[in-house]
Amino acid sequence: MSPLLAAVVTDDQDTLQLILDHAKRRQGKSTLESLYIPYAFRLAIHQHSAGTVGRLTEFLKRSYHDHKGVRDVYVQSLREAVKFVQPPNAEIVRQIVLHSPRGPKVTTDVFLYACKAHSLDIVRVLLSEGQVDVNKGSAQNLPLHVAVKTSDDDTAIIGAVLDAGADINKTDYLTTKPKTYCGTPAQNESPLEFAAAHSMAAVKYLLQRGALVRHVDLWYTISEPEPYNALRDARMKQSGDEVPTFMESQNRMEQDEEAYLQSEEDRLEKLRRKHRI
Repeated sequence: MSPLLAAVVTDDQDTLQLILDHAKRRQGKSTLESLYIPYAFRLAIHQHSAGTVGRLTEFLKRSYHDHKGVRDVYVQSLREAVKFVQPPNAEIVRQIVLHSPRGPKVTTDVFLYACKAHSLDIVRVLLSEGQVDVNKGSAQNLPLHVAVKTSDDDTAIIGAVLDAGADINKTDYLTTKPKTYCGTPAQNESPLEFAAAHSMAAVKYLLQRGALVRHVDLWYTISEPEPYNALRDARMKQSGDEVPTFMESQNRMEQDEEAYLQSEEDRLEKLRRKHRI
């Protein structure tokens, strides 16, 4: 075992500092791999040794900040700390982010995973120290959508993401595979409409935070009465519109489905006649 890894395993901070000081004097003569830096990070992270992680990240920033491999080591270490350490350790994450090299401090996938893992402390660290763009992502995979999907009855992550500037009514993201309903391309769901299929607590919370309810045509396919009625009541209060009841929306869905099936049958019949099948 290398001296560096031995110092990390035994949590010998004095020896660790001596080894790092020696490596600093040999800057340019040793690679990060030959120094076992990536492995040292992994060991320290899983040992929950925030002091060791802090020393290692500070060493990289001061001694190897222009090295082409530093960015990779940093990103991999942060991803390891957020995704694979149980229980979550916010101080480990803080030490890595505080000493980040040039470039984005937190990649989108890392922040999304923190939301998915429902670790409020880590989400707060990434938001306060990491300069996270909370409106960056893809369809139904924005931080707010991920927080909604995993919220259950706890809306704390949703609140943290909103407080960081997430657009509560955002729908202008691109979809690579647009959803369709009865053959018609569906418009992108708002976070509120997305919540209606996942968490009633999230629906109530987003409405409390001022989410706008769009026209009923954009959400009448909600299949459960409780979220439908919540959106119906809010829509009528916000706009003064008359909104169909849940049963009326169910009847409409059945009619739309029947009309769609009939149109498909008509289309197939035309093809049969055309090709004399």
